[in-house]
Amino acid sequence: MRKLYSMAITATTLFTQASAAGENSCMFIVDAGSTGSRLYGVIDDSQKIHMHSFKKSTPGISTFVWDVAAAHKYLMKVLSFGKNVEKYGCDMSKMRLSVLATAGMRSLQQNGKAHGKNWTQQHEDQFWNDLRSRLETDENYPYDNQQISMRTITGHSEGLFALLAANYLSGSMSDKLEMQAGSYGMLDLGGSSTQLALFVQKDVANNKVMSKFASPLTNDIPGTVSESDEPMVFVRSFPSMGMEAAFGAVQQHYLDIQKAANQQTGSLFGSHPSDDNPCHYLNGTACYELVSGVFEDTSCRFEDRRQDCFNSHDILNNKMLLTKKSRLFAISAFFYVADFANWWLSQICSGAKKGDGVRCTEANKEYVESYPRITTSDLKEAAASMCTPQVWQTVEKLTLDADTKHQMTGKKKALDRCFELNYIAVLLEQYGLGSTKILVSDEVGGVPLEWSMGAYLQEQFKLESVGDIARSEL
Repeated sequence: MRKLYSMAITATTLFTQASAAGENSCMFIVDAGSTGSRLYGVIDDSQKIHMHSFKKSTPGISTFVWDVAAAHKYLMKVLSFGKNVEKYGCDMSKMRLSVLATAGMRSLQQNGKAHGKNWTQQHEDQFWNDLRSRLETDENYPYDNQQISMRTITGHSEGLFALLAANYLSGSMSDKLEMQAGSYGMLDLGGSSTQLALFVQKDVANNKVMSKFASPLTNDIPGTVSESDEPMVFVRSFPSMGMEAAFGAVQQHYLDIQKAANQQTGSLFGSHPSDDNPCHYLNGTACYELVSGVFEDTSCRFEDRRQDCFNSHDILNNKMLLTKKSRLFAISAFFYVADFANWWLSQICSGAKKGDGVRCTEANKEYVESYPRITTSDLKEAAASMCTPQVWQTVEKLTLDADTKHQMTGKKKALDRCFELNYIAVLLEQYGLGSTKILVSDEVGGVPLEWSMGAYLQEQFKLESVGDIARSEL
């Protein structure tokens, strides 16, 4: 099980109405992502807010859209991990539930298909209605069956929630969600999509390009203009640029090359029949060039049909920005992959691990010394030093050893790290970050840094959540 995080934040303005019996106000949030769902438990005792993160369940909920019974069973499993929050003073019969789905479900609407069948908004509404009804009538559902909400959130909302979480937890935002210090921005990378979120000036409404992706803090409809002096939020969400989606594109590209060359028919990968990740057979530089080339070929392919073109190179240099490039958090997959590189480089640069071809460069030392602040070139150099067939044998041995493996990388995921290192380097380079050091993290002061925290804050402060008009709470 993933480490159980706990946080404590003074909160005089949140959940002040604890029950007379001394019960805490409690809520579950399910982050229903493209590759799996994770449960978060929020507990307020009128003095502090505690947030717990539980084990992730796979696959993503979008797998079950044509089988509500299976989706129901799956969701009950996800919820079962949270039963121990009762020891924190929660009345389980009053526990609220909010299921928020992201890119996996959004992609069904985007493509108009779900597992080979046509998919429409009506199908989605029916799915959420039926799933909620099953929970409401399930005798084994242990929580408040009258307080269940389910919906698919937009990419803009997801980015806004992450921005709220980062600035609130870092102290840049007050308990009333008012800015009180320099703002932070967010780079988020999931399986199917990636988001950029930061604060911009109110005058962004006069910028034809950026205004399409901006909204007030209290209203998550892109293109909305604030009636107050509050800063605007700018979010770009790229639906097909997530880690797994990008890997699929690179994988298909490599398969096409192999087929065109009429190489081995039984196994397209020669002496590697059990694996189809091309970055396993290329050195770090060659992998980077492959990933970069595929990125350029595919990122803008459907621009005429949807807002999916990765043309953000100049955004971070725009005069409208209130958030400085040096105050960017890179979370989720950005963190897991960068931390894996730090795990490896720390060992070789300390001399703890040696092997054929293993060496620590000056750039590698800089990576370790400045981590968790990194640059694009840091990542490229880390991949170049790690991702060679010779060196990778040593890396793989360490990842298979329970005593030496990276805490957040299992055997299967370790095989993808070379591709992932190069992909996040490509993404950061496309953002135009260059030599700017960004902060990769999964927490702020011991608190898990997740967009689900921002979703909780939005609900507690009753911020308008009308950006999901077609997917409103059912």
